[in-house]
Amino acid sequence: IDLGMKIIEDGDALVHVSGHPRRSELRKMYEWVRPQIGVPVHGEAAHLVAQGSLMSMSGIGQVAQEAPGTEEPLIEIVLKADIERQALLEEEKTATDAHRIAEIHTRLADIDAH
Repeated sequence: IDLGMKIIEDGDALVHVSGHPRRSELRKMYEWVRPQIGVPVHGEAAHLVAQGSLMSMSGIGQVAQEAPGTEEPLIEIVLKADIERQALLEEEKTATDAHRIAEIHTRLADIDAH
């Protein structure tokens, strides 16, 4: 106020200040980012189910509702679910043809997997 700022309160406009996005805000983010895999990881079971449902309704192709009980980091589980990425990384280990290696690296870059 001292610096000439206007304080917007709940009565002035529809504001959301909890730090957690609304469903509409999440949908917009999914439109911008266009993720291929979604993994709900924050909140109680009801929140995780609602988040997974929103992901599915927003066009995210693969939604993992549960993480298996393992010591493996969740991000590794999600990345392994990307079959194309996994196949390319495996082929990269044994490829000897320079042109094929370049194709593999290009494709990994194209799918933001490398």
